Amino acid sequence: MSERNSSGIRDLPVVGGMASIPSRAATLGPVLDKIMPQVERLHLFLHGYADVPPAAQRAGVLTYLAGKDHPYRASGKFFGLSQESEPCLYCCFDDDIYYRRGYVRRLRRGLMAHGDRAVVGFHSIVFDKAGDGYRAQRRQVFWHGSLRDIRVDALGTGTIAFRSDLMPIDVTAWQYGDMDDLMLAQDLARQNIPMISLSRLPGLLFPAIRAQSDSLFYSMKQDSSRHDAEMRRLIDIRKAVSQS
Repeated sequence: MSERNSSGIRDLPVVGGMASIPSRAATLGPVLDKIMPQVERLHLFLHGYADVPPAAQRAGVLTYLAGKDHPYRASGKFFGLSQESEPCLYCCFDDDIYYRRGYVRRLRRGLMAHGDRAVVGFHSIVFDKAGDGYRAQRRQVFWHGSLRDIRVDALGTGTIAFRSDLMPIDVTAWQYGDMDDLMLAQDLARQNIPMISLSRLPGLLFPAIRAQSDSLFYSMKQDSSRHDAEMRRLIDIRKAVSQS
């Protein structure tokens, strides 16, 4: 991969952001064990926790307790952006994914290849125009590797990285705090900022939890009406930007 517009990216500190819910407290420690050697610090948004769990009480983890009714919810992984005063390579994580050694290094290399004003990641979503609603339309690449970098319609926010000082993301303006993937995609589409799914070998990511009834994914499978509406909004935004 050739590097372009990569000035300074390799020298930026790596800062992580994650949101966690109490039902995943048991896996939080093992997940953090994988992440912390790869970042300088991690902003951990504890959504619905009464207290900071012991697994999070470690060097480099900055914790924030938030009630169940806090509007950030899953988008709390972006809360750390408001706490950083200097530029950084900001990497978002989920509390139900194991990230193998070299994961952040691969993200940094991918961002260097695609330039400062891009968001790179691995959990990609591409809309199939032959489909109907969000569940029917989306095609995903997640646990299995892909052979090449591709521009996609959305990225799962638990697998992304971007340069904080050149990526204007205003989470407080998002309509939903539990629909990060589509809210971020809309935000970036308005600014014509590309989302790139990076190539990788299998095994760089693997699930810490296979199925969970209180997950956002499970909720979407039961009722995708909000996702359907926001997907259509995203498609309309992209059309408007391309025609302007």
